[in-house]
This record gives sequence, structure tokens and C-alpha cells, in this order.
Amino acid sequence: MKQMLMAVLVVLALVPVSFAQPAPAAKVPAAVTAAPGAAVEAKIFTGKVRSIVLEDPAKGTKSSVVVASPKGERSFFQVTSVTQVQDAAGQTVALGSLANGTEVLVGYVLKDNVREAALIKVVKE
Repeated sequence: MKQMLMAVLVVLALVPVSFAQPAPAAKVPAAVTAAPGAAVEAKIFTGKVRSIVLEDPAKGTKSSVVVASPKGERSFFQVTSVTQVQDAAGQTVALGSLANGTEVLVGYVLKDNVREAALIKVVKE
């Protein structure tokens, strides 16, 4: 009787484990693509906006954004004319509309040692 009770308890303890699913991997946004034949790896970085620079041809500056991860790691991303900036609902917005502290997901590729943003999507405002 004790052996049967022990067997039932072991089975009951293992049932939840057998139904556990791994956390879904983050999908690379469709906007993050490389040119055909190019060896470019798309990556994702999430964090909070720390600074934004808007393009100013008179000063020779290009658009960029600095995002800090939850661990405090800061990353600089170049923003180009093909970069998509979206709010949490997926609507296109201007880069300048993002506020410091806004949580974003950045889909980017590394080109000539520069992180080039393909997509900046607000995760949480």
C-alpha cells in the first residue's frame, strides 16, 4: 500500500513538469532583413530610451538613439531612412515622439561596426 501511494505521489509530482513549455523565443521582426546574399545577422535589443538625436543636415548629424538595457548596458543605434518606428499598437510614429524612459525593442543589424536600427517598437510607455 505504501509503495502504491508513493508511486502515485511521484506521478502527480511529475505531471506538471511534463506539461511545462519553454518560453517562446523572441521573433526577429520582419523589418529586420539583409540584402540578398549578404552575411548580416539580425539581432534584438530591448531597454529604455536614454537619448535621441534627430538628423540635422546643417550640422552634419544623423539620427540615432541610445537605449539602456535593464542591466544598464547602453547601446547606440543609427537610425536611417528605412528604419521603422512604431508605437505599442504598431502604428508608425516619428522618432522624435519617443520620450526618455520609454521601453523599446530595437531590431538591428551590424553594418561596418555600426548598429543600424531596422525597427524601433515601443514595448511599454
